[in-house]
Amino acid sequence: MTNSTPPGGMEPENDINGGSPEEQLSPDELALRRLMRDAVSDIQPGREALDHLRRAVPARRTHRRQLLAGSAAACLLALVAVPAALHAANISGSAKTGTANASSAQDTGGTEPNGPAAGAGTPSPTGGDGSPDENPTQTSGSHAQVPPGSSDPVDPSDTLAANAPLCSTDDLGNASGYAGASDGAGRVSGWFQVANTSDRSCTVDGGGTVTFAAQGAAESARIKVVDHTANDGTTLPDSLGTLILKAGQSYRVEFTWVPAAGGAGGCTPPSTPTPTATATDSPTGEASAPPAGENGAAQGAPAAVVLSHTPEAGAPVVNATIDGACAGTVYRTGAVAAQ
Repeated sequence: MTNSTPPGGMEPENDINGGSPEEQLSPDELALRRLMRDAVSDIQPGREALDHLRRAVPARRTHRRQLLAGSAAACLLALVAVPAALHAANISGSAKTGTANASSAQDTGGTEPNGPAAGAGTPSPTGGDGSPDENPTQTSGSHAQVPPGSSDPVDPSDTLAANAPLCSTDDLGNASGYAGASDGAGRVSGWFQVANTSDRSCTVDGGGTVTFAAQGAAESARIKVVDHTANDGTTLPDSLGTLILKAGQSYRVEFTWVPAAGGAGGCTPPSTPTPTATATDSPTGEASAPPAGENGAAQGAPAAVVLSHTPEAGAPVVNATIDGACAGTVYRTGAVAAQ
């Protein structure tokens, strides 16, 4: 077989076994090879092909270096972020496990791992060394409970708020009323106080009702009782509306009398007596009805406004008298804890 020189004047390379590649091809393969060479023998590179290669090859190398640098930065970021994410996941998982264990212990009657079952008595909580725990986080029965982050035990009676019944007339007593002296502007402050005289806790829902009766020269048409609000200009305390009274505790409904324009106590005549401090006690809760108002008062009788407080339960009723008052507004609170 005669070796022919390929197009372009290039000599065929010798194979590692000593022969040229064409000598190792079959006649059909050689014929196909010659056809392919003849098909591309007329193809010549363009005039700008070399310039294009000079620009494209460095650009491709630069682009490849940029891809490698970006990949390296992404790998470094992943190496730094993944351990931190795993650490945060472990912390979150531990917190959720602790919460689930605590909930499970409560659902099963307060039992804990290696602890006694519910109903097996109320043993003293112990620490890890078997000694009594000085600060138990939760105990059963009437033992004190310590909320998280606090070292002071919570009074178990405070948890009776949801179970304390409404105060009835049998629970309330030792009622008293007080009206102080007027200040320079004719204002008078006072309160009504009612105690829980029973041996159980009960709930006061609202501050009851406060009514008035005009005496002497007082003008009932110019007197009104309104609830205290934050912007009414008084210094009365705010009330929560619902109050839990333990046995022996008291609540108050405080009030402030603001006279109308026209003189001390809202009375037009300048000779109206200055209001003085008065108090009315009703230890049995059987307060007598206020004196007769304008229609039943004697001509020229001193002016006064008698306030009456009635709890939601209906008794005991207690009075407080504002002397020298003729016309104005009584601002009242709901039930607040007595100091």
